[in-house]
Amino acid sequence: MNKYSFKTVNAPAEVPEPCDLIIALHDIAEVNMSVVKSIRYALDNAICHATSPGSATAIVGAIKHQAKNGFHIGSLQENDRQVKYDKKLKHIFTGEELNAHELEALLSKALALKKQRAEKQFTNELGGQHLALIFNKPSLRTRFSFAIAMRELGGDVIESVESTRKAETPEDQAGVLSGYCHAIMVRTHDDIVFERMSHTAKVPIINGLSALHHPCQIFADILTLREVFGSLKGLTLSYIGDGNNILNSLLLLAPQLGINIHYSCPHTRGPDNGVLAKSKAKLHANSGKIQAFSSPKEAVLNAHAVYTDVWTSMGFENEAHDPLFNGFQINAELMKYALPKAIFMHCLPMKRGKEVSETLPDQPCSVIYQQSENRLHIQKALLLYLLKSEEIKNV
Repeated sequence: MNKYSFKTVNAPAEVPEPCDLIIALHDIAEVNMSVVKSIRYALDNAICHATSPGSATAIVGAIKHQAKNGFHIGSLQENDRQVKYDKKLKHIFTGEELNAHELEALLSKALALKKQRAEKQFTNELGGQHLALIFNKPSLRTRFSFAIAMRELGGDVIESVESTRKAETPEDQAGVLSGYCHAIMVRTHDDIVFERMSHTAKVPIINGLSALHHPCQIFADILTLREVFGSLKGLTLSYIGDGNNILNSLLLLAPQLGINIHYSCPHTRGPDNGVLAKSKAKLHANSGKIQAFSSPKEAVLNAHAVYTDVWTSMGFENEAHDPLFNGFQINAELMKYALPKAIFMHCLPMKRGKEVSETLPDQPCSVIYQQSENRLHIQKALLLYLLKSEEIKNV
């Protein structure tokens, strides 16, 4: 690898010459502004970038592996031209694959499909196509919503639960399933699974949930906000509680449609700093804003929607520490600080008496079942976008 030199810089202003890769790692405790600036520099210049140790390790490891095998490494663009895969293949790993215009169109299509279903109008647009549902985590909403969505569009699904199959690499899974199915939905733990599957996949892959991201849930949540309030621009959504994949995806996606995100988490349970830095780097004059608060009351003040999730997500039960969340429960008293017609949101499943009071989910302000139903409609629109090979404006 004597062809390459690696330099450590503190901010993009110190980058001495054009580069092909930016690795901007953050301190565990807080997001440094140099990280935000580095990511913004990467986004503005279409440079490949990594914001977490895991992704950085994977990228550098791949470079080292290819170099050892005599593979010529020039620019990332040059490498990309040598990789044999379908450049037009669409995946949904984080939701960032869709720009604001495309996401607005997806929401409109979902609303139309919801209306058609209420009128018992169904379609056969995906007739003869099959969706693989791969579950490495338990599921209720993801399983039912994707299965029903695919079948109501004329297609079919085949499920595979982790406990019923032998261990196999993500690359081999995707390669095998690509020969059988037309799309793959994966609900898993480690986000690197999607990157590894994409190396051999010949069909679209959808993130049904991972440690860092839950794009399908946030698509459904934004659809719910649009139904309730009509317009999204200028809305304020306050998230209170554990900084998990729900908050990560809200930060990445909602501001791009003009939604302000206020959040309040215990000091050691905030959102992923890499995701937070990238979310802030994507903000612009017409986007929503992101603001952190130390007090849940301050975060909820004048909010249109108040959102929470369980304090311990699946796969992280060993990190449970309820005393950290004292004062972070969503209840009638906290809702008083929000706007009078504010709504309560939760992705479910929930633990009544923990992150939310026993009775608030049953009050008129609660839209939790509307959120869960909207998983079905937004995923229908998403499947049509991925499988009909049309521009999203025509979905």
